[in-house]
Amino acid sequence: MNTQKYEHIRGIFFDLGWTLEIPANGDWMLTDRFRSECSADGLASLTKEELNGALADGFTYLQKNHKMNTAEEEYAQFTVFMNVSAGSFRSWG
Repeated sequence: MNTQKYEHIRGIFFDLGWTLEIPANGDWMLTDRFRSECSADGLASLTKEELNGALADGFTYLQKNHKMNTAEEEYAQFTVFMNVSAGSFRSWG
């Protein structure tokens, strides 16, 4: 292995969130795009308990299918998450 190409590296910074990147609305899962696609009145009318219940099936799916190797697989996983969660949101508006 040619290690000379790494000689200039003095350190590695791992951003685990809220350091270099912060979601615009403060919510990693319900992004502004998600909120724009859902009925604003429907989301606003949900209690915290209803919102958490609507997301529970989506989170269960992510927990059972969390191993991803590519950006495409991650996109596909979160597409399913949003569709599963949105199914519950539709019943409220």
